[in-house]
Amino acid sequence: MELQDTNSFCLSQNVTYDHRVYDPDSLNWCPVPGGGADALLFAGLAVFCSCALYSKLSAVWVLLAGALFQVANVYLNMNHFSNALTIWLGMHPSTIFFQIFLPPLLLDSAVRVDFFLFKKIAVHCLLFASLNVLVATLAFIPLMLYGLNLAAVGWRPVDAALFGAMLGSTDAVAVTAILKAGGAPEMLSTLLEGESLFNDASSIVLFEIFLHMGMTPGGGGDVSLAGAAGHILKLIAWLSATGAAAGLLMGFCTRLLLKMLHRRHVPPPVEVAVSVAGAYTVYLCTEYYVQGSGVIGVVVY
Repeated sequence: MELQDTNSFCLSQNVTYDHRVYDPDSLNWCPVPGGGADALLFAGLAVFCSCALYSKLSAVWVLLAGALFQVANVYLNMNHFSNALTIWLGMHPSTIFFQIFLPPLLLDSAVRVDFFLFKKIAVHCLLFASLNVLVATLAFIPLMLYGLNLAAVGWRPVDAALFGAMLGSTDAVAVTAILKAGGAPEMLSTLLEGESLFNDASSIVLFEIFLHMGMTPGGGGDVSLAGAAGHILKLIAWLSATGAAAGLLMGFCTRLLLKMLHRRHVPPPVEVAVSVAGAYTVYLCTEYYVQGSGVIGVVVY
């Protein structure tokens, strides 16, 4: 992990905790030299706020708290706290956020789903998750290009699709909590939880596809998304198949290891650690060694 562009502009400036310097090229403040320990400060603050704001709408409150913290950071110099946020925003490569946070979050969401009920409605969950995200993503293309007239400032269809993939999935945590508190049928809650889990996977897979198309020379300019439909379907099939296969293989290996540990009467925290380690392993191996979808790998695992 390293900070982006610190060797060019920021190192030539006199950056201290009392004197902040804004780098317009990276759209971020310059980090304070020798202040790398502040990254742990932000991590601790984020966990503390998440716990303090825990409720049925915790995802909304945490999002608002993060937005307010960033607004305060723009207009106020909060010394170590500002430098902590600068370090996190300037991490390179940016995919390290996926590598750190996605595996445990996906594992936590997957183990919360009632497996026996999910088997009965798995087809419905997959259908809702794939079609909803795909329709929402494609709907952003005419909205962004022509409704907001972003085509006039150089936006391509693949850029609009990439933006739509980021916003195409929905989080049903708050809705599910309200349904359970109101005595709604458990089948409905399981349908929402399963759909929410897989639509995250669908959204990230589409994001990876459109990001690859946008960064490929000529991949998102003259070639229309309609003409690239075959390429998109081929990528989806490859990412899904490799992710599912890797998830099944890692799940089988983890099950054998847990059986062996159970015979040795290890405490439950060890089994939890094995499950979390398996989620990280299947995500990283699938994403970077097999070139598949690590998200689907973790969900299947």
